[in-house]
Amino acid sequence: MYGNVTDIRHPAGSIWYPDVLLYNSVDSAFDSTCKVNLLNYHDGNINWMPPGIFKISCKLDIYWFPFDRQSCVFKFGSWSFSNDKLKIEVSPFDLSEYIPNGEWIIENHTANVREKKFDCCVEIYEEVKFTLHLKRRTLYYSFNLTLPCLLIMILVILGFTVCPETCEKVGLQISVFLAIWIFLAFMNEITPQTSEAVPLLGVFFQACMILSILATSFTVYVQSYHFRNHNSHLRMGFWVGIL
Repeated sequence: MYGNVTDIRHPAGSIWYPDVLLYNSVDSAFDSTCKVNLLNYHDGNINWMPPGIFKISCKLDIYWFPFDRQSCVFKFGSWSFSNDKLKIEVSPFDLSEYIPNGEWIIENHTANVREKKFDCCVEIYEEVKFTLHLKRRTLYYSFNLTLPCLLIMILVILGFTVCPETCEKVGLQISVFLAIWIFLAFMNEITPQTSEAVPLLGVFFQACMILSILATSFTVYVQSYHFRNHNSHLRMGFWVGIL
């Protein structure tokens, strides 16, 4: 230690540092870390902790949406140094500064190092995999989508109790159908566009729409028979005559 100086700071690029990158990055800049100074201690250790915003692509399984669980993997490794030149060690996740998200809950997280051989090279490289296991919060979707749709479906049943002379039976069923269609359109906007799976919430809304269409059809049929008379229907239908 010279002159009681315990550490000095080097600008990024002035001394060597490992070229560890996020392999599965989808950021336009690929390496999205900030080139901060390197902290060099008097005992020879160098500390370099570049902050960054990392963007990756996660394969989503939306079948159980909005009661789904997802896993996202961050793959870090050296771009040019094999495992005989660079050893990578990992430490446990530090979530002390984590701010809870309003839509997702981190259920579990893992970190491990594995050796991997790429087709381009004969050397073996070390790769670090950070895996986040996420669970979606369901309160928003249950309170704003599922529960209102269930309450609206009660109107389908109540529509059959309305007196035919009021002439509002068909209008009520059509209003219910339009309300369910609005819920379905809103759900399509908030779910990822994929053809690999159909979310259960979408199946629920489709089933509600089918029930609403059937209820509307039966209501029109009942109304038609209720208001029939000898002036508007002189002949009996073929199937009605058989029955």
